[in-house]
Amino acid sequence: MIVGVDVDEVCADLLTEWVRRYNLRYRDSLRADRISEWDMTKAVKPECGTAVYDILKEPDLYDNVLPLPFTRNAVDVIRGLGYRVVYVTSCPRGQADQKHEWLVRWGFLPDKPVSRDFIVASDKSLVSVDVLVDDNIDTVNAFPGEALLVTRSYNRDKFTTRKRVANLAAVPRALVCLYGIHVPVTGIPIGTI
Repeated sequence: MIVGVDVDEVCADLLTEWVRRYNLRYRDSLRADRISEWDMTKAVKPECGTAVYDILKEPDLYDNVLPLPFTRNAVDVIRGLGYRVVYVTSCPRGQADQKHEWLVRWGFLPDKPVSRDFIVASDKSLVSVDVLVDDNIDTVNAFPGEALLVTRSYNRDKFTTRKRVANLAAVPRALVCLYGIHVPVTGIPIGTI
């Protein structure tokens, strides 16, 4: 079975770096954990507006992005359950290489010229995976198969009939509940942080 895992805000703490860069440019004090909408233009100063999305196109954006806690270990546990992990991510033009390099740098993917476990897709409902793990509520709701919503500040108060997980570390336990697979004893923390 294949688990499709989103990159940004599921594995990578992109929002912290994105907000840091925005704050520096617009002399603001926005906090990533206070963002309550997917649409970033609602969280930034009016003079910034849609320019906040230009930050996502910067060639050095992922240089300072860190993994979210326990995500690398969670991927190992998911693989240890016998699942193939495929990273399914949406990104602006020119960012796919940056994301791929980030996944390699942090050990999520092997250092190979081409990875069969990295897919760029804006419409993830077209990607054939058995389970999708994502933080975008619209993506999760539109996915035709099993999907897990990673709860973040911007989707916490939004309604969904899909299963929620606190973070990627909670996914192995969710897979056990969904499919009855036993989690091996590894000493790796699973569950909520």
